[in-house]
Amino acid sequence: MKAFISYRYSNEPVERLELLLSAACNGLQDANIDQFCLFFEKKKGVIPQKSQSDMMNIAFEQITKSDFLFVLQASECHSEGVLMEVGYAIAKSIPVIVATHSSVKMTYLPDMADKKIKYINNEDLRNQIGLINFAEFESTNSLLARYFM
Repeated sequence: MKAFISYRYSNEPVERLELLLSAACNGLQDANIDQFCLFFEKKKGVIPQKSQSDMMNIAFEQITKSDFLFVLQASECHSEGVLMEVGYAIAKSIPVIVATHSSVKMTYLPDMADKKIKYINNEDLRNQIGLINFAEFESTNSLLARYFM
C-alpha cells in the first residue's frame, strides 16, 4: 500500500516540520505502508525546486497513485495546498485520513475524512498510526499488484 502525506509547509519551522513528518513516515513504515512525502523528496534532491503549480501537479499525480491521502493538521492555520490535495482526493474517491494535533480546535477538515485521529506529540502520532486498520483503505490496484506481481 502507498500513502501520500499532505501537510502545511508555509510559515512552518522547518526543523519542527521535519520531526513531525519523520514521525508520520516512521509510523506508516511501521505499518508497512510506502509513503510519498514531497518534503523528503525535495530534501533528497529527487524533486528539484519548481513552481507552486508544478508542485501541485506532482502532488496530484502521486495522490492518484496512492491508496489513501494522509493529512497532518498540526495547527489551526489553513493551507491552500492541503485543501486542494484533500479536494482532489475526495473527487477521485481516494480515502482521506486526517491526523489532527490535540491543540487544534477550530477545524472541519477531520469531518471530511474517512478516518480521523488525534495526537498530542510526535511519539503519540506514530503510536496512533499504528492503531489504524489500513486494510480498509487498500485500493483495487494494490490488491491486484499483491496477487499478480
